Amino acid sequence: MVKPLRLSLPLFLLSACLLLCSGCMGSPIEIPQPPDLISGDVQLRILPDTFIDGGSFERLSLSRLSANEYEVSVQGARNLKALYLEIRFDALERSYLRTSPSDFWGPESEYLSISLPGDPGYAEFGLVYIHPEERSGISGNGPLATISFTD
Repeated sequence: MVKPLRLSLPLFLLSACLLLCSGCMGSPIEIPQPPDLISGDVQLRILPDTFIDGGSFERLSLSRLSANEYEVSVQGARNLKALYLEIRFDALERSYLRTSPSDFWGPESEYLSISLPGDPGYAEFGLVYIHPEERSGISGNGPLATISFTD
């Protein structure tokens, strides 16, 4: 006959904790994905690498400056050291020209940025501080980049 195993309270609590934690050990930490930004036929997706080293923001907005220029702005930035965007647009209406970082990032010598046109209606933009682990990111409210198109 098999006798039931009797656990003391401390051993029971330790076993329960190990059982509960075993499901989450080794799982990646999920960063909540901000919603896509849309203005007219232009749509932005903020990519997860934007949030390196704990950088965050309360709100990002996309506003139309002119027929072919849009501004990406931030509110409540905290230690933001990078910005990675997917840009989608109506390729029948416009062609991608470039995305230009704003002065809010500081001198151009302190960061690397790249604008990459892709398939029709698609482009990518990336910006990251040089040696982001050795410096503070931007904080506060302001413009981050201007997206330019041609007709």
